[in-house]
Amino acid sequence: MPIVGAKKEPIFAALSSLAKTDDSKDWFWQWQLEVSSSLRKIADGKSREAQALQCRVEIMENLQSVAINDFLITFKPYNVRDFLLALYYSHAPSLTESERRGTLKKNYAFCLLTYLGLNGIYELQFEKYIPLDDFSKPYNAICRVYFETLFYTSFWNKILIENKDTNVQSNAAIYLENISLRMLNVLREAKEDFETWIKAGNVDGIEAFNGRLLKLAEEYSDSRESVRKEIETWPEYIKRKN
Repeated sequence: MPIVGAKKEPIFAALSSLAKTDDSKDWFWQWQLEVSSSLRKIADGKSREAQALQCRVEIMENLQSVAINDFLITFKPYNVRDFLLALYYSHAPSLTESERRGTLKKNYAFCLLTYLGLNGIYELQFEKYIPLDDFSKPYNAICRVYFETLFYTSFWNKILIENKDTNVQSNAAIYLENISLRMLNVLREAKEDFETWIKAGNVDGIEAFNGRLLKLAEEYSDSRESVRKEIETWPEYIKRKN
């Protein structure tokens, strides 16, 4: 299944940014390899409805990757981001700090390319079944707050273990008690419920799910605001740890 309907200008812009990091590679071909399995799964659908369903599933799976990579690549301050990258790539301890950043940039660009490609396919061929925005926007919102909470929770748990400063431990406990313990499982359950609902091929009743997901995203935003001062002092914790 060719990527017909994808917006070409943003795709070329993303490919150009990759070429700046290493112009010896055929980045378009490498991305085609990355996205080919998704396209095959969509094309294998026995009906247009089945293809539309599989395309929704592929879009949602990619949105998870977009949420993770977007959070990491746009996170500031950078010393805290590098700390989070070390946690995220802990499964590859041999990677240097520079290599982790390079891997993140490549993954982020590939995620965006796939996002543009799959969205283009869906809007052109499957929009009549469930409008793209009706399922992608609320799912994107819940993914972003869920993975943000997950990263922050990992950070604070590590700080709580490794930093013995009583003020630092107190602030870590504030975040973990007020957001992690209260919100993380709720966000995960809502995210997984929506995934199950979409994968089951449901169409009717999406408005109720949308309301639930968007309300949770708003509730998280309010909760996070309540501990903003602690979050803003993260660089000091990193300095103390080092």
